[in-house]
Amino acid sequence: MDTLKQVFEAIEDIASESSRLTKEKKIQKYLSTPYFTDVIKYAYDFNKKYNVTNLTFMSQVYIDINIKSLFEYLDYLSTLSGATDNMKLNLSMLSSLDKETSLLVNRIVNKDLKCGVGENSFKKYIKDLPVFEIMTCQKDIPKFLKLSKNKPYYYSKKKDGVRVICKVFENHVESHTSRSGLEYFNFNIFDSDLIYLSKLIVEETDLKYPILIDGEAISTGKNFNKVMTQIRKIKDADLSTFKFHVFDIPCCKVFSDRYKILDRFLSKNVFERLDLVEHHLCNLKEQELIDLAKDTFVNGVNGVDEGIVIKIADSIYEWKEHSKYWCKVKPTDTLDLPVIGQELGKPGTRLEDLVGALIVDFKGVEVRVGSGLSDEQRYEFLENPPSLIEVEFKEITPDGSLREPTMKRVRDDKIIHD
Repeated sequence: MDTLKQVFEAIEDIASESSRLTKEKKIQKYLSTPYFTDVIKYAYDFNKKYNVTNLTFMSQVYIDINIKSLFEYLDYLSTLSGATDNMKLNLSMLSSLDKETSLLVNRIVNKDLKCGVGENSFKKYIKDLPVFEIMTCQKDIPKFLKLSKNKPYYYSKKKDGVRVICKVFENHVESHTSRSGLEYFNFNIFDSDLIYLSKLIVEETDLKYPILIDGEAISTGKNFNKVMTQIRKIKDADLSTFKFHVFDIPCCKVFSDRYKILDRFLSKNVFERLDLVEHHLCNLKEQELIDLAKDTFVNGVNGVDEGIVIKIADSIYEWKEHSKYWCKVKPTDTLDLPVIGQELGKPGTRLEDLVGALIVDFKGVEVRVGSGLSDEQRYEFLENPPSLIEVEFKEITPDGSLREPTMKRVRDDKIIHD
């Protein structure tokens, strides 16, 4: 009987390696294994969402099943906006060719093959694998200002929430997609507003369905950090305090035109759970932008306003991380802190045998600093860790730690005082 046992064993073999280069060599080795590339595509194609989890292996199945029918059923599920218990049962039966196939299909529907390799690495060898990239900001202010050519550009408050892109049709919202291409299952609370906004856009502009709406889902409640962690759960998230802060509609128009459309409809109509992220034309210099970001952070909504985003007025919406057209400006502070330890990188990653983070002491609190270290430093610090480093951070957290700590440099020029 034809099964996915060979592919499961190949995935397990890849997972057993800690070195990224060795993992990639094994990927190349297994490309010719029957169904290997199919499994990778079904697992990591961001267009395919199956709406089921936790399939059950059935030791006795009385229907004629094969790999073709299994893949066809996955294709069918990916066209639906949800799945019933009977559909889950059907997929459980179709994947019960053997235990290995059942385990592998469980990983497919959960979009994680558990082998320490992501979709970008697989795409090196499977060129037609669709990989989801969302438009995000770069951080180089001088580069951005040079690109703007001294023309006015927009700035808006940088909202700290959950990034979501919604795909809206006339009578339903097909998806609420995270920045990693996965589905948020709780955000149907926004759907009636999204459908109404999209209806206005289609009726009064030249845009057609589906309408894509981009923004941040944010809790307006007091326990901001707790609630923002909760929303990442698939079930039982308290959404009573959430609103969707809309800042873009990805389409072929330039940003100034896209924003005018949003402003036209969001500012003149009442929506229960949608807010417009206001944008303002400006022509500020670098230090003025930094000062504005600090002022926004200090005087804005605690935990939500974390700086500003600047955007080129005549720029396109590009599906690309660290787009040159958007730049975020966030205030930070720095401290020189003593290094009291270190830890290796996570097993199964390229940093497994290198320093993953330095542990510093901040007023008696151990803070792990993993960002800002070069690969050379991660290797060097295995045997010769620094005594003192300069740490950049966003803010002091309520529990006395540092938010988003990053190593800026080793302070060999300073002496640690007891």
